[in-house]
Amino acid sequence: MIPMRNDFQRLPFNAGILWNDKATRAMLSTDLLSQLRLLHGRDLQVLDLGSGLRLNVIGALRSGQVKLAVGVDFDPGAVLQAHRNAAHDGVRNFHFLQAHICGSASELRARVRDQGVRGRVRFDVFTMTSMSSPLEVMNCAYELMFTLGAKNSVYIDSDTLGFHHLRDDIGYSHLPFQDFLDSKGYKAVPFREIDIRRTLGTDEELFPQIFPVKVWMFDGLEAL
Repeated sequence: MIPMRNDFQRLPFNAGILWNDKATRAMLSTDLLSQLRLLHGRDLQVLDLGSGLRLNVIGALRSGQVKLAVGVDFDPGAVLQAHRNAAHDGVRNFHFLQAHICGSASELRARVRDQGVRGRVRFDVFTMTSMSSPLEVMNCAYELMFTLGAKNSVYIDSDTLGFHHLRDDIGYSHLPFQDFLDSKGYKAVPFREIDIRRTLGTDEELFPQIFPVKVWMFDGLEAL
């Protein structure tokens, strides 16, 4: 296990993630989840890594295609606020866990089951707010996707081109998903690419490098 670093605790849990989550939630509100549910023949399971304020989890549950949505964040303040927000929004079947993303995948699966979840815990959809994550944490997050992923899983990559110019002053660097795949010998297929500016009608030009958002499809390691 990679030890938790304290340097990324300099940012509050909601710093810099709202726009990024907005892009991902726009993807969750398209017909993407409907197609995936038809492909799997069952309601979906979603895992949001670095969940922050819970926005991706709530967006997934509101789609009507999701049976289980789990959000993981290392910050106890984020987890507490996520529970409050989810209760306020009146959604069910959510679970927010305080955990470090570089922890054990089997332990994370066990903790989800401890929440009363029955049946197999193997996720179909992964989202991540990685704008303020250190390099090793992103590497751990990508590894979790393959370890906990089902057959024909998808990762909604809303950090397509990275945030290098925003990270220089705090020492962070972005790990593109393709670079991770190449380093591990894993395979994923770009399933879809959407220009979120059209979906959102956004004028938030501070983040033009986030477009377009990619959706990658891959098989979890257990499914191979």
